[in-house]
Amino acid sequence: MNNKALIFIWLILLISPLLGLAQTLEQIFQDPPQHSKPRGYWLWAHGNFDYATIQSELETFKQAGIGGVDIFDMGIADRLDQIPPGNTFMRDEMVDGIVFALKYAKSLDLDMGLSVSNGWNAGGDWTPSDEKLMRLLFWSDTLAGPLKITELGFPPIPTTFEKPYGSYDLFPAIDADGLPEYYENVALVAYPVTSDSLVQNTEQIIYFETNDIDRNTVNIELPTGNWVLQRAVVTPLGQKMWMRSDQSNGYIMDHYSKKATKNHFEHIIGKLESELGDLGKSALERLYLASFEAEDYVIWSPELRQEFYEHHGYQIDPYIPVFSGLTIKDSETTERFLHDYRTTVSEMFVNNHYRQASSICRDHGILLASESGGPGPPLHYVPTEDLKALGAVDIMRGEFWNNPKRWDDRNGNNLLQ
Repeated sequence: MNNKALIFIWLILLISPLLGLAQTLEQIFQDPPQHSKPRGYWLWAHGNFDYATIQSELETFKQAGIGGVDIFDMGIADRLDQIPPGNTFMRDEMVDGIVFALKYAKSLDLDMGLSVSNGWNAGGDWTPSDEKLMRLLFWSDTLAGPLKITELGFPPIPTTFEKPYGSYDLFPAIDADGLPEYYENVALVAYPVTSDSLVQNTEQIIYFETNDIDRNTVNIELPTGNWVLQRAVVTPLGQKMWMRSDQSNGYIMDHYSKKATKNHFEHIIGKLESELGDLGKSALERLYLASFEAEDYVIWSPELRQEFYEHHGYQIDPYIPVFSGLTIKDSETTERFLHDYRTTVSEMFVNNHYRQASSICRDHGILLASESGGPGPPLHYVPTEDLKALGAVDIMRGEFWNNPKRWDDRNGNNLLQ
């Protein structure tokens, strides 16, 4: 046998497995395994569904080669005149529909997901006041001492917030006296009046006990001098879900709180398990968190003070006036504090929300999928280290818009360019 024949045989032996692999790849492309099939949202517009349509649509998904869908209860803003109000998210009627869909999907071998909120972000009408998304507000007055003070002002409570593409309503819960139904006094301090909003020595700052404040009543004394008396209060934003359905008026939960995340996920999982039993044996593969989209504000959670100390080894209290524009010691010290603060906020979001939610889901035999890395500026302020946030969930998702006109600002400039 000559060399040409040997080379030909060698090429045949080399190419034959590749020809087989190419055939296999073509077969896989034509009939992909379950985990490789495309998936999508299954919108239940304004909480509407009916059982016959659930069956027919799931059968259509199966016939189209879709591997599964995520049930997503969402309001449709430009179709209000065409879509009637439906069921309230995670109330008994909707839970019945979700359970029916999951059972029928199981018979079709479809993998299912469920968004854990009506619209987005996370939260619901079961979220109590002390677990709603919070913000830090300030009231201050300039006073000359010595002076005895028996009454304080309360920070103005916003009812709207501005974005480059529009103005949006907030819905703070206010009592008969004009105060929030829930709030906590975070700090009451006095510091010397300065022309440049700079306090070089923290020993110049006077701290008063917030436990002695009774609504707006107090009994304190300012020493001789010119002082800024400042009160910091944390209270729920009053921000409801984005793109919420007509019947689902829940508030966004505190994403930085261990307690709020635990209660939110256990509430939803408990409702499902009461009807389905072991979720790991059902068609439900994952719960879904949409992207975090909320106002750019001074973030505060009841758990922040302790977590800040655990992360950085010093108390946050002397630096709370920084959030209202005061510089303490010098600009470098102030910026270093703000860096520590932002790091703490990010770690709280990643660990208390995404990582804890993932752990809760796995404890119940399912996974967590989330757009945990954005969308970010210029559309929304997202106070997390994106890679850590993406790494804290089981299934990472992203979001891409091809310069849609809806993101034009008031002057017609596209914010995504």
